Amino acid sequence: MRPRKYPYKTIRPLPSTKRVKDVIKHLQLIKQDFPNPSEYMKPRVKALAELTSEDVRDYDLKFAPSELVSQLRDLQSSF
Repeated sequence: MRPRKYPYKTIRPLPSTKRVKDVIKHLQLIKQDFPNPSEYMKPRVKALAELTSEDVRDYDLKFAPSELVSQLRDLQSSF
């Protein structure tokens, strides 16, 4: 006798959505920690934001929800 299938499926987020959410969270933390960086700190904050943004590939942006992608673009443009 075969076991019964699980009666319902759980919808898990795609890995690309998870990566985009993680990068958004990191960029928000950077923006919160350095709200008005000085001229000396601006290049360092920008480099830190770019380093965090490298985790997201074009493939991830293609499959992530559009509102997350637009939120990510807004955060990236603020640096």
